[in-house]
Amino acid sequence: MQLIDDFSLEPGMPFVASRAARAVGYIRKDGIRYGCTSNKKTKADCYAFIAEANVRSPVEISSLFVIQVADKTPHVCAMVRRLMSDDNIPALPWDL
Repeated sequence: MQLIDDFSLEPGMPFVASRAARAVGYIRKDGIRYGCTSNKKTKADCYAFIAEANVRSPVEISSLFVIQVADKTPHVCAMVRRLMSDDNIPALPWDL
């Protein structure tokens, strides 16, 4: 399937973001609840970490979206913001 811009005249299936993506307040993955800061009801569970080369970096989950195009399997996408730190403070609070 070839996706095209919804204003394009070329052959293919138009991608209209407002119909393909929907925001969700939280998801569950492997029994763990992940929330986001865009959730209107609660800001709980909106912090996580990303592991890169055996280094854990704390992140804040800003938004969660479920993306589904046509009859394909839906995918969950997360917008994350890396939390900044420096050498004088621990990477995570429990690293004291």
